[in-house]
Amino acid sequence: MRIGANCRLHLGTVLGPQRDENAPLPVIVGDNVILGTHAVVMGGVTIGDGAVIGANAVVTRDVETNAVISAAPARAVGVRTDPAG
Repeated sequence: MRIGANCRLHLGTVLGPQRDENAPLPVIVGDNVILGTHAVVMGGVTIGDGAVIGANAVVTRDVETNAVISAAPARAVGVRTDPAG
């Protein structure tokens, strides 16, 4: 697992795990990512820099840089225009 700089993980956030046949699959969280309350990110997922994952989202696939993600299963609902703030 790798969590980038300046990330915010809110109450109840779950990162992985998910296993393949031999070992756990890592979760990679880029820089300046916000993970909402009770968001779940499955193992093997990479979250791009500046992404926002909404509360209660269940992320099973990679997330693009600056994407805004919501729902279960997660889907893109927008693009973050100010990833530093």
